[in-house]
Amino acid sequence: MSIEKITSSKPFQLLLTLVFSVALFAYVTGSFSSGASKNDNHSTSTQTTKINVPVNIHYDSNKYYVNGAPKTISVTITGPSGLILTATRSRALSANVNLDNPKLGVRNAKIELSGFAASIDAKPSKTKIPLTIIKKITKKLDIRVSYNQDSINKDFMVQSFKLSKERALITGPKNLVDIVDHVIGSVELPNKLDQSITRQVDLKAVDKNGNDVKTDINPEQIDVTLILQAKTANNDNGNISKDVPINVVYSGKKDPDNYDIQLNTTKIQLKGPKSTLDTINFAILNVDLDSFANKGGSQILSIEPIDGVPVASPDKVEVTIKLKNNKETKNNGN
Repeated sequence: MSIEKITSSKPFQLLLTLVFSVALFAYVTGSFSSGASKNDNHSTSTQTTKINVPVNIHYDSNKYYVNGAPKTISVTITGPSGLILTATRSRALSANVNLDNPKLGVRNAKIELSGFAASIDAKPSKTKIPLTIIKKITKKLDIRVSYNQDSINKDFMVQSFKLSKERALITGPKNLVDIVDHVIGSVELPNKLDQSITRQVDLKAVDKNGNDVKTDINPEQIDVTLILQAKTANNDNGNISKDVPINVVYSGKKDPDNYDIQLNTTKIQLKGPKSTLDTINFAILNVDLDSFANKGGSQILSIEPIDGVPVASPDKVEVTIKLKNNKETKNNGN
């Protein structure tokens, strides 16, 4: 049989087709294995990088202030490159500090990482961070009001003033709250004011020298109404006006000689019948010293009513007392 007949025979062609099929299968399978091996090597390769992780401080914010915590901390991570890429894009990673029943003062707090895959080795740049823990306290104080007397028309005077709130709560670190002397609001007035006016004023906490102290204040604002009246010698009812000094009458166990005592005004204006005012030479202000703290404080007290005198302006006086330095030193020494 000739070669031409052999190669053209049907059995030979079938055999040739089978050989080509096996060769093609072997080639394709080899290429796939090679590619898969490369991809597998790529996904399991180890990578190291640094990322910034947010720091979360867990504590009772109703009882404490915590200062000194950084916003982020650097963390070195090592692991499969695919997981490293995921970690760099994740927002679930954090560095946590737990402060349950913390001790006050400066403390080195332990950092614990969370959110990292088990196959990633994560090492923070710091295992501890210094934090200052301060106790939060609250104190209630009287609200004082200030205004520029020069802004009021010379023919008018402030008869009285009203506050929507007379006391405020201040909250903050104990070392700051302790130095707060009072809460004050300043009323901005237009020039030559000749009628009663209401203004909303911002409150601020200040020390005994009038310097601002950064604390939380509740309320932050109040409404202040200044009630003005004309300075007329006579009115339609035949009443006259008369300025008289304030006579302070002290009560309580505290000795007034141990305190520096100040009034926001030393005289008031009375308005009434001339026959009555001719017999009055002073107004009485009763001050119970035992109602103040041992170191002092401020209160707004009412002038004692005077029979036959319908108007006293102002009818309330702010009284501020402060323990004298030598008395405080002596008390501390005991």
